[in-house]
Amino acid sequence: MTCLVNAQAKSTLRLAERELADLKLQIGDRALACAEGKPGARESLAALHQKDHTVMFEIEHHPRLASWRSGATKEAIVAWKAPFKP
Repeated sequence: MTCLVNAQAKSTLRLAERELADLKLQIGDRALACAEGKPGARESLAALHQKDHTVMFEIEHHPRLASWRSGATKEAIVAWKAPFKP
């Protein structure tokens, strides 16, 4: 069961990272539209900015990363490697 949860968490994290990359690709076009004074461009850029921050927050607070930051994963790796050390 833990393996399935980890796989789902990893998949969710990858999707969020891809979404963030896609959002970053849109910044230039939306900024240009703002500079050209196109109607609705500022609102569109602001919405993109908000979405970018939402996805960044999701990535930064992802459970998999939270456990890594807490050191739980590092401790598990050290414990696993201990019997193999000379």
